[in-house]
Amino acid sequence: ELRIFETVEPIGACLHALSCFERTMSTPEAIVAFNKLEADFQKVKRKDRAYLLYSDLPKLTALSEYLADFQHIPTLFATNKGRDGRFTLPDLKQFCQLCLDLSSEFHGYEREVQLRATCSLKLYHVLKLPEGLDHVQGWFLKVLLEGKGTTDFENIPNVVFVDRNLVAELHSLLDIAETRGQDLQTFIDLMQSVGEDMGIMRLDDERLDDFVPLVVLQQFVRAFFAGFEGLITQLQ
Repeated sequence: ELRIFETVEPIGACLHALSCFERTMSTPEAIVAFNKLEADFQKVKRKDRAYLLYSDLPKLTALSEYLADFQHIPTLFATNKGRDGRFTLPDLKQFCQLCLDLSSEFHGYEREVQLRATCSLKLYHVLKLPEGLDHVQGWFLKVLLEGKGTTDFENIPNVVFVDRNLVAELHSLLDIAETRGQDLQTFIDLMQSVGEDMGIMRLDDERLDDFVPLVVLQQFVRAFFAGFEGLITQLQ
């Protein structure tokens, strides 16, 4: 988790930046930026959707100049104001406004650090709410599952599975290879072993070789965000 959240140190200095999310979006600079963003949005999105998936966000060149890192989970969280896993144009304009406001105060690497820290603080404040961990866990699962399906197997009642491709996205998004030293297959093997320990799958069932129980993935995501909250609490 440390690499993903490595810029939490200046969080105390970024409290004022949270107000950027509510600032009026009417300056000439903002209008130009929003026009570019809207053109990008229309170019990237599928014709049958009114939103983007998280995997589409790096394609938005209008945001790339602000050094927004959509592999940084708090940045992804701050971008999706609707918390539904669907990144709409209003969501993106809200995030763009934050980037513009920070750009007026900071430059280059310092701006990147401030952006990451501000987004980390926003996520932390939600996690501290009474049901914040449930909210964030649910949001992240929506991000992962949006546009994808789950799988049921005969003779395995009441257990929903996700396939290897979705687990691979989680492995990449959370940079498991770097932060935990586990390649994709090792990560899948571990999650399947947890599923067997829970009594909801058998490792000798060849049908399940490329599948993981959704509940195991949910538990991993929950532990991940609980760890993030604990890390920020220690640093404050």
